[in-house]
Amino acid sequence: FSPNDSNIQLSTPEMKEFLEQLSTLGIRMLDAAASGKSKQLMQDTHGMAWKAIEMATDPATTLALAEVTAHLCHALEDAQKSLNPTPRKQRNKQNQSIYLNPYQMSEFPEQVTME
Repeated sequence: FSPNDSNIQLSTPEMKEFLEQLSTLGIRMLDAAASGKSKQLMQDTHGMAWKAIEMATDPATTLALAEVTAHLCHALEDAQKSLNPTPRKQRNKQNQSIYLNPYQMSEFPEQVTME
């Protein structure tokens, strides 16, 4: 595409329709911005912003954020531990000591005989 390309024509019926729709959209947006509802929205946004500032400066908010942060840190630590699992060799050794030990498998270890 270059500015000197003579194959591009902007004077098409589609371009004319596009410009008409664009101007209609602009007029509708101006009408909406001038309506009472949009003025009320702006006033409510102002009130909401002020309440958010008051809430952010409240000491209870700081305490709540500290608690949430502590819970998140704990969850991240647990996730990190699960990403570093016990090596298979160590797990096998633990399993053998538990499940292959006849003294631990019996309810009465004194009755088990080792052959």
